[in-house]
Amino acid sequence: MPFPVEGMICISPLAPADEQLRGLRLVKSESEIALLETAALHSEKGLVSALNHTEGTIDAISYAVWEFTERVRVHVGEFGGCATGHVAAMQGGDASLYFVPPHGVLREGNLVRVEVTNMHAGYWSNAARTVVVGEPTAA
Repeated sequence: MPFPVEGMICISPLAPADEQLRGLRLVKSESEIALLETAALHSEKGLVSALNHTEGTIDAISYAVWEFTERVRVHVGEFGGCATGHVAAMQGGDASLYFVPPHGVLREGNLVRVEVTNMHAGYWSNAARTVVVGEPTAA
């Protein structure tokens, strides 16, 4: 037998809270800003360190794009990143808006786009760079 709830519960009309919630998340405390900056620093240091590892190796070693991508992830962790959510590297014609699994090796003269997301204490950062493999040309 159904339980009659009509008249037993006072139900207030629901009102959208989107604007109030959005405003609360836009305002960050000093400690939240510090956590965001730390997450960003981990991502930046990871990218730069992985790029530094390629210096002088492009002509001597066939650096696979997937290996470079993995080095970014490892270096982010070495600098304190807690979780890497997304790491991608694409070069040349593969650098599109759509994810393409990394393949091939880094080639002199190609443009490489690398992107990484990283979490620190629940706060996420996203960092990306487009770099030239080797020395840039005038073209």
